[in-house]
Amino acid sequence: MFDLDSTTQDIFPADRKSLIEPLPSVLAESWQRSRETHSLLRGVFLEKPLPECVETLYVCGSLGRMEQIPSSDCDLVIVTANDILPKSELAQDLYGEIWDRLESLAMIRPKSNGIFSETVTWNQLVNPSHRGQVDEDQFVYGKRIQLLLDSQPIFQVDRFQELQRAVLNRYLREPESNNPSQWLGLLIEIIRYWKALGGRSLWLDDRSLGEWRYINVKFRHSRNLLIFGLILLVGEASAQTGDSREWLMQRLPLTPLERVCLFAESENQSQILDSYNLFLSQMSSVEIVKILRDDSNAEKEPPEFRELAQNASRLVSSILETLKTRGVGWPVEVRHEVML
Repeated sequence: MFDLDSTTQDIFPADRKSLIEPLPSVLAESWQRSRETHSLLRGVFLEKPLPECVETLYVCGSLGRMEQIPSSDCDLVIVTANDILPKSELAQDLYGEIWDRLESLAMIRPKSNGIFSETVTWNQLVNPSHRGQVDEDQFVYGKRIQLLLDSQPIFQVDRFQELQRAVLNRYLREPESNNPSQWLGLLIEIIRYWKALGGRSLWLDDRSLGEWRYINVKFRHSRNLLIFGLILLVGEASAQTGDSREWLMQRLPLTPLERVCLFAESENQSQILDSYNLFLSQMSSVEIVKILRDDSNAEKEPPEFRELAQNASRLVSSILETLKTRGVGWPVEVRHEVML
């Protein structure tokens, strides 16, 4: 059901078919749609190359996960040279030029107050001076952790891979060591990001019941999946007797769903795929999304929401079973960090 070998594991998903065979119908459609969009995005920047001060461009979110549905947006990160500060006139001009091109493909420009609304420098992403600081700029923090969670390059692939390696090294106290404790910093950051997302989704009902339902459904499915997928990779890397950092680097191109299914036993894998396919199917439905986002409905959890919440419980239960099973072979300090 899962086909991983040395010839495919380090190829970006946009350049190959899914390693999960067979892929359920909606997931398969989303994968193909994502591949076509990646091709269009890359083509835009091949026709007319960007200035040298643009180090790389990468997408995360649904496009990074190969889960694009008709309503998906484009979460694009623009990484510039260190002297192009995000709020500078040059950075804003670059941002505008890049998005002018993307809007010609009917891509929707990000919200003006979101983390994808401005550029980021290479140094901001790799500089270790902010490690452990809770009040770090959320725009930088979010772009950095998503680089490892669910990202793929659309411009300057080699530089993207260099950046991934540099960001991974930033989280490791001893990058050349195989000491399992070196992975604790990254695990803490993954869990921190997960809890930040969970906290945001928990309190949204104070402002909007519609947004609360919609964001909660996404958090319980795709956000949980991408967090657990990276935790599984880090846990398995910590148990390697060889070069654990290189082992992880080779598997970072796997999508979150592939990361989880790589380690899930057959029964859990089937449940994960069925639950996730149902989630994408419902989120592809204009009618279901309209019901979820309806602020005029005073019922906090209508039947459509409850069905998806139950589906998410089945998904998470199967993923947690996988974590518990695989965690037995992880070093004790790593198990304790993720409370296994």
